[in-house]
Amino acid sequence: MSLPRQRMLIIVGRFKWVHIDHIRALGEHFDVFVAWSGEGGVGAPADAMREGMRGAPIGRVRDVGADEVRANPRARSAIMRVAERTDVGVAA
Repeated sequence: MSLPRQRMLIIVGRFKWVHIDHIRALGEHFDVFVAWSGEGGVGAPADAMREGMRGAPIGRVRDVGADEVRANPRARSAIMRVAERTDVGVAA
């Protein structure tokens, strides 16, 4: 019987193509979900999603403000999905 893989939430400030290789390597060991705030390389997040990574944009602080990014339901949902399968608690 195999154990479920640990989940990992990766938060990237400015997603670039170099992140794809790093995230893919982590994906060999963990069930990875990536949330990004901006694009350091235009189209990099879309390329990553086309390659099979799971993730979602959470908003950019410069564009919408820190409170809006923190309140983003996608970010909150991603954090809760990861937390439900780990020992880490999440503040409400």
